[in-house]
Parts: sequence; structure tokens; C-alpha cells
Amino acid sequence: MESAETLKESPFFVFLSYVRSLVATPLAVLWTFAYGSVAIVTLILFPSNRIRDVIYHTWGKSLCALLGLDIEVRGLENFPRPGTPGAVCLFNHSSNFDIPIINAAIFGSIRWGAKVELFKIPIFGPTLKSMGVLPIARANREEVLRVYEQSVPRVKKGECFFLAPEGTRKDGTKIYPFKTGPFVFAIQAQCPLIPIVVHGAWRVLGNGQF
Repeated sequence: MESAETLKESPFFVFLSYVRSLVATPLAVLWTFAYGSVAIVTLILFPSNRIRDVIYHTWGKSLCALLGLDIEVRGLENFPRPGTPGAVCLFNHSSNFDIPIINAAIFGSIRWGAKVELFKIPIFGPTLKSMGVLPIARANREEVLRVYEQSVPRVKKGECFFLAPEGTRKDGTKIYPFKTGPFVFAIQAQCPLIPIVVHGAWRVLGNGQF
């Protein structure tokens, strides 16, 4: 079986990846902005975590269906049940599609961390804020830890925060050094630390492919 690194170096695979990214990227962006606008209005009218859960799940499911992505899920029994405290979930971030894939695969109080620069984008930024996304200032460790500390009560109420311990998107060929922040977050919240593996997402739109 070819390794991820060998496959990604194949000229034919590189060509197919870029062709797919030319189609997938604009579709994903347009759908996300349209869906985000609806989400903001919906949450203004009906502000609740349950509505956020539904929005995340339906956005992920619809986007994956739009792009023809098939998802196989294993280990859902390890995810916190409704009505119980949440968790910190660490996932390998190798593609822009990791997030919709996870949202499509799991229905629950999934929340995310995102680099603070994304909050400045019109429509997209307000959507992130309304959906309970944590602003991560990657150049300011103290600020990141402060955000985590302030989010501890949310974990205790059942929200699960999905974070990329490598700090940002990587190429999917190997595991890079982990940041300590997510582990500090889990210790502060006294909650489970759940590893999440997203396999194959880099084939759709990996790091460096737009």
C-alpha cells in the first residue's frame, strides 16, 4: 500500500488534487457564506446551544453531500453523551475539509478553535463568534490560555472543543510536535481528552492546495 507521502508526490495525484480543489474551494466558500448568513439570523431569533448543534451538523452534512464525500465513522461510543460534561478533542488538521467532515460525522455540542485573523472576515467572522468558536491568537500564548480558562465552564456544561494540537494545518504525512495549550485546557476543565483521527481528508483539499 502506498504511503500518504508517496501518493502525494505522484504527478497524477497532484494534478487531480488541484483540479478537485478548483471545484471544491469555491463551492465550499459560497455555501459556507450563505449558510453562515442564515445561521446568524437563526441564532439571533433562537439563541441556544441546541440550535448551534443542529446548524453545525446540517452544514457539515450538506457540504459533504454537495461535494460527494463519503464518510466512515468509528468510535462514536467514546464521544460524551448528551447531558454529561464535555471534552477536549484533539484532531489531525491536514485539510480545509476536516471541520465539515467532523461536523457531518458527529451530532453533538461540537465547538472549534480558529485563528483570530478569521474573525475579521465579513460575515464569516460574525458567524464564528455566533457559533461559539474560540479565537486563537497563535502568537500570544498567554491570550490563548486565557481563552481556554474562560471556556472551562462551557466544557462542564457539555460542550466539546475540537482543537488541532499541531497548531495549524499540516501536510498529513507525519505527526508534528504538539502545542501544550489544549492539554492545559483539559487539565483545567478536568475533562476527557479524546484523540480524533481524520483519515483521507487531505485527498480532497490538503495543506498547500489553495
